[in-house]
Amino acid sequence: MSNWYVCLAPNSPSGEGTNMFCIKEISIVPNTSASIKILVQYWNNSLNMEFITLTGTDYTGWGTNDNYMIMKVAERVGLGTLRDISMN
Repeated sequence: MSNWYVCLAPNSPSGEGTNMFCIKEISIVPNTSASIKILVQYWNNSLNMEFITLTGTDYTGWGTNDNYMIMKVAERVGLGTLRDISMN
């Protein structure tokens, strides 16, 4: 998963900015959790490395659907509404 995913940024002054993220690394503890390292480029062009962990129903909801995990990352980091991920 090295694609950049684009979200409509809820906090951009014009309301038209975008946040982008790229999943850099996923570490999995089978049947327990996934730790995810992502690179984020915010609407103001700042870059940041973010780390999140999916556990419980967030983790089990992933199953084999990678789109679920991508949407969950955008939600947990607060990046805004994810654009159509089928275009990536």
